[in-house]
Amino acid sequence: MKRSSIMRCFLGLAAMLLFVGSLSGCSSGRPVVPEVLGIPHTGRYAVGAVANCPWDMAVYQGDLYVGGGNYGPNDGPVELWRLDTEAQEWSLSGCVPDEEINRFVTLGQALVAPGIDPREDWSMGNFYVLAEDEWRTLRVLPGVIHNFDVAEYEGMLFFGCGVPAGAYPVLCSMDGGQTYEQVAMVKEGEALSTTGYKTVRSYDLFVLNGQLYATLCCTGSQTLFELYRYEDGCFVYYDTWLDKLHQLSLVNDIVLAQQEFSGKMFFTTGYLYVTENMKDYVHVAFPENETVYDLWLDDGVLYALCGIARTDGGYEVSVWSNHRGGNTQFEPLFYFSYDVPPLSFVKLDGDFYIGMGDGKQINEGNGTILRVTPDKKW
Repeated sequence: MKRSSIMRCFLGLAAMLLFVGSLSGCSSGRPVVPEVLGIPHTGRYAVGAVANCPWDMAVYQGDLYVGGGNYGPNDGPVELWRLDTEAQEWSLSGCVPDEEINRFVTLGQALVAPGIDPREDWSMGNFYVLAEDEWRTLRVLPGVIHNFDVAEYEGMLFFGCGVPAGAYPVLCSMDGGQTYEQVAMVKEGEALSTTGYKTVRSYDLFVLNGQLYATLCCTGSQTLFELYRYEDGCFVYYDTWLDKLHQLSLVNDIVLAQQEFSGKMFFTTGYLYVTENMKDYVHVAFPENETVYDLWLDDGVLYALCGIARTDGGYEVSVWSNHRGGNTQFEPLFYFSYDVPPLSFVKLDGDFYIGMGDGKQINEGNGTILRVTPDKKW
């Protein structure tokens, strides 16, 4: 559903803002040999199925967690796998009643996964919380069809959702999760009407410099893709994203990853963008126009996971680092070749864990998890 609606409105949009300057270093960095840690979803889905794809990964209490599933064809329920990074052993962390888990969010001391497409009826939306080593289902979001994102802001919980026409797609809990209400959206001084649209969705929430923003995506006879800022209990129209941003149809997401870094918001739609005010955007282009799949922030350094298709087949996968916060100050860290593109990654104790998968088609490598230790002597 997501892929067949909002993705189409992005395809063919030209990027308005061009990259100025050049990135540091060459386009490759140091060659490495990744260690294969296996495909955790083996046995749950068919070999090579898109549902094996590690759409997102998270580090929580020293362990690695991997998502999966595919909500277009309803490939659920979803098993969540955990890697004990000290023992290097996989175990089943839990199974949730959803068709796909493609985002993990850390809220305070909790690891949370929005329920992008619950398998129950659509009267309530889900999200899942890891508590006492168990994934708990919180079926508490009234009138929500999809839950795409969750954020904490000024002691409140906000949920970016897909809702029926006529409703608002952001819900808020002001009492720590006891009750949930839709947050009104205002445009040009009047309450926005979402009546008559085919889809009404908020895929992404952003917090930049102490301000909360939410996207609004509506499809139907016309298309809206707008950004709203939270002000005095409601979301107020801030800017349009139509014709400003270009997107690659890679996965079941619009914004693949985001990181607030050095007072700016870096986010990727396959193309890496950076903004200081969520209105003026710079497209950060890499030397060979690598696709940017994921971002990770660790100890004051921003890392970008990139991939580029090789002419002889397969992909060159690379990781870049930005220590200083400048738009163009990404330096190549390492690279390797692989038969399937990258999707997600994390950094833990000097190691990079990289999830491989083609979000568009069957590939035997879908779901493979790799480990790279850049300082290892080969």
